[in-house]
Amino acid sequence: MTSERNPAGFEVALDGVALVNGLIGRVIAVNPSFARNMGRSREAIAATNLADLVHPSDLPAYRTGVARLVAGDVAEFDACLRFLGAGSSNIFSLTRVARAADQPGSDPLLYVTVERLIRQSDLDVSVGKSTRLKASSDAEMQHYKVEMEELVRLRTSELVWALDEAQGANRAKNAFLATVSHELRTPLNSIIGFSSMLLDGTTGDDPVERHKQLSIVVRSAELLLDPVKEILDLSSIEAGHVNLNLAPVKLRHLLEEQCDAASVQAEQRHLELRPALCDDDITVLADAGWLSQVVRNLLANAIKFTDAGHIAVSAKVLDNVARVVVHDTGIGIPRDRHKDLFVAFQRIPAVGSGQRTGTGLGLAISKRLIEAMGGTIGLDSEPGRGSTFWFVLPLTNGSSRDQAGAGMRQRGFASSICTSPICRSRNPPSQ
Repeated sequence: MTSERNPAGFEVALDGVALVNGLIGRVIAVNPSFARNMGRSREAIAATNLADLVHPSDLPAYRTGVARLVAGDVAEFDACLRFLGAGSSNIFSLTRVARAADQPGSDPLLYVTVERLIRQSDLDVSVGKSTRLKASSDAEMQHYKVEMEELVRLRTSELVWALDEAQGANRAKNAFLATVSHELRTPLNSIIGFSSMLLDGTTGDDPVERHKQLSIVVRSAELLLDPVKEILDLSSIEAGHVNLNLAPVKLRHLLEEQCDAASVQAEQRHLELRPALCDDDITVLADAGWLSQVVRNLLANAIKFTDAGHIAVSAKVLDNVARVVVHDTGIGIPRDRHKDLFVAFQRIPAVGSGQRTGTGLGLAISKRLIEAMGGTIGLDSEPGRGSTFWFVLPLTNGSSRDQAGAGMRQRGFASSICTSPICRSRNPPSQ
């Protein structure tokens, strides 16, 4: 009665298990528990079609499930079935039917596992006992029904949630593509237009005018490069192709350098970019190149979404970590949208004056980089009260190195931790 197709434990399984031909329903093998549950010999069962053992009222549900299983629509299904035991007794059971590993060129095989059974004969011992057992059986069947309904409800909720997530991702993707097409088309049109004018000689020989138009071409190319860089950076990060070289980084020098670089954009928008406040001795374990990009992203966002006022950058030590803060007096962000800010392709609808450009990837990239370096990032903001973006990074000590290394491994980053200053110049982000 055993078969090399039967899995280990088939013979000693406590639940009754039958191996059945999925196309014709013939029983190929049963384990001792199955034969004992049915009150028949293994040889007698093996000579039958399993459908002959199922109560006629339950056959439609059983056959429908088997058809879907054989067709590959489902991997398994559960059913409350009554089996015909020896004599005239019925056996109530919770039965699971699953597809077995098929042999090439053979009919599909099914494993029929019988769980939680109670015999009809046990219900007829006496009137009093029969009533109690019948009530117990009814209660058990009701319990199974409630369990099944709850399972269906949970699965339905999961499917609805998954559908909402998929639709939300699709909407975000469409909005992102529309934004990126605009971000790419505008500078491309400028590059093509002014380059054509220069080639055609439309501008004449005036060197001042030629220099002006060439400057527009260069600026448009720079604007074109920004969204391309962000898309490539996010793709590299998510694919785990970014190498982070962790080394001691002096925060004050890095913050002052990025504030100096952003001062031109701040002046163009008539904003005050205050000098960075940071003690000289605050040193974090980070990749200097990628940390610079995070600070650059936060400053660019602060400038973009601030119409008037100032932007301030500061850092201080809190409980063995360094906390860096970028505060602005900008438009602010509703609390119910905070969670969307660090999600790729999600953009907050623009409010206030002016058109806000950008792909919406900067904060998603910053979050992945900060977490990979063993830190966290977040914000505090309300509409009309400005925004405070912050992140924390470990200071330079042994436990911090372990924390940062674990962050990189968890997120699939190639990692190396180096204490030499030369590490800071290795593998900088593409400019």
